[in-house]
Amino acid sequence: FTNSETGWEVPVLKVLLTNLYYLSLEFQRVNQGKENANECLEDASRIILRFFTTCLSDKSGIRLSKRKGLLLTMNFLFSIYFKLNNLRLCNNIIRAFQLQSEISLLDYPKSEQILFRYLYGKILLNQHNYKEAEVHLEYAYRHCNKSSMKNKREILIYLLVIKVMHGVKPTDQLLLKYNLSIHFFKLIKAIFEGNVQLFEEAIAENIQFYIKKEIYLLIQMQMKDILYRNLFKKIYIVISKSTNMEYRLPIKSIVFILRQLNIPAADLDSIECKIATMINNGFIRGYISHEKSMVVLSKKNSFPSI
Repeated sequence: FTNSETGWEVPVLKVLLTNLYYLSLEFQRVNQGKENANECLEDASRIILRFFTTCLSDKSGIRLSKRKGLLLTMNFLFSIYFKLNNLRLCNNIIRAFQLQSEISLLDYPKSEQILFRYLYGKILLNQHNYKEAEVHLEYAYRHCNKSSMKNKREILIYLLVIKVMHGVKPTDQLLLKYNLSIHFFKLIKAIFEGNVQLFEEAIAENIQFYIKKEIYLLIQMQMKDILYRNLFKKIYIVISKSTNMEYRLPIKSIVFILRQLNIPAADLDSIECKIATMINNGFIRGYISHEKSMVVLSKKNSFPSI
């Protein structure tokens, strides 16, 4: 392949690399827990990286170029780096691909495009680049074959996490269609209702699934903020109606209500810290008056849309 002047071998390369990838995965599975469990995957990544470099450096005409194997080798490398939990290695690969301009993403087979969009979307999600991740995952979901329910379901797991983080609630029908209700119905309901207890129940019931899909930290750190934003907004509405106190939210009142709801860690300092974080992250507009132990809300759009 290295010495060949054209890229006619790319289809053959696909077969060879597919076998190499799955054999390496099987070695990892059989040797799980052993020190050398990742040995074959690491060796496979080095071999595939050499093929990627060869494809990248080919200067022959586009029609016969080895560069048609770039996306193929990238997808295998990304998949392996996910298995090795070493996504930082993806950055140089992505930069190298983006610098070559001879072949665009649309010139590759549709199946390779969709897999790339899915994997790259997950990488961007891991890097907290949620807007760009949504673009790639949305593309992968929309263009994935309708009959590939398993693949569409896998893409949707990450896409709906981003959608919820952006304030978009997926329909019950969508969750049912892809058999995701068991993992997400209760969680999403809790987030949009500001129901902390229901949220914790959903976490307890699905923690292994969330960890396996590598979305647990996103749920606990990003989605939980949305839950508290919705909860504090509800508390503000209740307090303002009962006291005629506009644009002010006593922290002691928040603590009292949270304790009535049996929400753990509902003390003055922890709630004040939570509110400060949410103000900093743009979920609440206003400031904390420490002297009066009061949240002073902006008169314009106190709780911005997510």
